[in-house]
Amino acid sequence: MKVLGWADYPKAVSIRDEVYQIRMVKRIPGETKDTFGICDDDKKIIWIRRNQSSRGLLRTFIHELLHAVEAEWSVKLRHKKINVLEVALEALLMDNF
Repeated sequence: MKVLGWADYPKAVSIRDEVYQIRMVKRIPGETKDTFGICDDDKKIIWIRRNQSSRGLLRTFIHELLHAVEAEWSVKLRHKKINVLEVALEALLMDNF
């Protein structure tokens, strides 16, 4: 898979019938400098800190998408399971696309 830079990611994604805005930022408002991403399912915004490695960006993007899927499909996933799926999906995409 071509390694994506932060500007290559979509500005929005559709999940079920909802559109989530993707915000690539230097620092996520109201969060610590160690926060890599946040999914605000009430406002339908996914915040991603853009100053990560390209693989870090991809993992964070996948991670926050999984949180959005969890919210929109009423699926309860433990955070540990989301972390495993994030790594597995990142590997699948990198190995096959």
